[in-house]
Amino acid sequence: MTLSAALLKETAESLIALANERGKGLLDEGVLRLPERLDKGRLTLAVLGQFKRGKSTLINALLGAPVMPSSVLPLTSVVTSVRYGLQPKLLLHFLDGREQEAPVEQLQEFVTEEKNPKNEKGVAWARVDWPCPFLDRPVRVVDTPGVGSVYDHNTETSEAFLGQLDAAVFVLGVDPVLTQTEIEWLAKVKDRAERFFFVLNKSDQLRPEEVEQVLSFTRAKLRDLWDREGRIFPLSARRALEDPSDKPFADFRKELETFLDQEGADTLLKSSRRKLENGVKGFISVLAMERGAAEKPEEELRARLSSLKLEEEGLDLERSRGYWVLEQVQGKALGAVKALLDEAWEAKRDQVKSHLERAWDETPTVGKGRSAVVHALQQSLEELFSPLRGEAEAIAEEGFQKGIEYLTNQYQAILDRLLQTAGEWFNLEMPPVTLEVPAPPKSRFYVHVPPELAGLSSAGGSIINLLPSKWGGAFAKRALLKKVELFYSMQRDRLLSDMAERMQEQGGVVVTELQSVISSVLARLRDTIERGLALHASTEAEKQAAVARLASDEARAHALLARITV
Repeated sequence: MTLSAALLKETAESLIALANERGKGLLDEGVLRLPERLDKGRLTLAVLGQFKRGKSTLINALLGAPVMPSSVLPLTSVVTSVRYGLQPKLLLHFLDGREQEAPVEQLQEFVTEEKNPKNEKGVAWARVDWPCPFLDRPVRVVDTPGVGSVYDHNTETSEAFLGQLDAAVFVLGVDPVLTQTEIEWLAKVKDRAERFFFVLNKSDQLRPEEVEQVLSFTRAKLRDLWDREGRIFPLSARRALEDPSDKPFADFRKELETFLDQEGADTLLKSSRRKLENGVKGFISVLAMERGAAEKPEEELRARLSSLKLEEEGLDLERSRGYWVLEQVQGKALGAVKALLDEAWEAKRDQVKSHLERAWDETPTVGKGRSAVVHALQQSLEELFSPLRGEAEAIAEEGFQKGIEYLTNQYQAILDRLLQTAGEWFNLEMPPVTLEVPAPPKSRFYVHVPPELAGLSSAGGSIINLLPSKWGGAFAKRALLKKVELFYSMQRDRLLSDMAERMQEQGGVVVTELQSVISSVLARLRDTIERGLALHASTEAEKQAAVARLASDEARAHALLARITV
């Protein structure tokens, strides 16, 4: 049978109706939205990437106008789609079901982190209608929050949207090139879309030979990740917004338009079929497990339920062990960073003190001397920490990620064992579940020497600050130089504290999320067994009727799967 939008829509509606007969929550949002999306025939083209890669600016360049808010700070916090409309319009959908129209100029009030922190206004998603030639085709372009920012809820919002995309533009940058966060995000989304385009944004910041080096490196990484190459478009979204005829951007836009016009409809069908096939298979697994539980002896079900309770108790112990492991690797990693910083300080301490003395001696008064020393110390410490940051971060990440990797492998082994055991219980081939590790949060550290510690704001200091610097050298200058070690230690400890907070934050999220996946599997198994036990409490006729209904529904689901299997 030839695949068509009508066939897929009819099949999706039949699956949804069949699943609703058994209750809610058995199908994900991507499957539930399929009938509407197929009816409209509109491809979803999502713009994905790490925060601050220029996703919103790239969309604005495609639209030919600054429609999407953009900033030097992590900005987009709500998924925003834009489609063709004769007149500009903004439609807001709220989590409580409300809808509200507003001028497009007010978009930033609802979808940005600055104006709507942590989405406190409860916006589910925003839709913009905009008149421009690029959108005058069956497509909606979606701006997603960047992953890996200091706002974890932004990453969660983007991940929740993955089930709805058909094609994607993945925006990379040149500083830095292809981070670990981006590699993990690519691994997560690579099987969610039928077609990918890659943009190397801000390439105008590099020389031509540097652009080629970055492209070569990125292509190699993509081959390692996907076993295939993807075309990468080096361009500047900001420059394209100012000049739409800019050739690198014009080449990218033409490629995108050709794809949408020639392959868009087929891509929508392939993407919809894949989502629907996964939905049907998942539903079949649920039915088969329930039927298997109904056919098992009651004594065996109770024994299985007891074993699941032991697994849940063991999972609580694993949580404590997980935190202990992370605490150990964190201590070692921070110790290595401290040793690196202290060694560098030992080598530079005398040079810094000499620099501070010269700064003092070149000023006329004690007050100006104190200010000059604070400025010189700030500069010296920045010169000390800046070149070491990369090495320090690498040492900390390498040490801590070993603990994360160890825990992930341990949890994956538990999950694999549970799925294998469940498959043996119900005589099913359980689909594999791969655990994914959230990206670490970004550093918030910066060098800061508080002026008040140098006596610039001390009580009664104003008169002393007016004295000639040579007169104050005997007490003020000497007192400042004695604090140099303290000032260094403060910066070092602030950096170590920043690293420790980020490790603890990531560690807490990792343990919680990994355990959440396993807990959801245990909950599904427990629910299935309890349904089987409930049937044993009914009459034999009621039990057989329930098993017959399960078998019938399973057969109907297999028939739906056969209709769309190519």
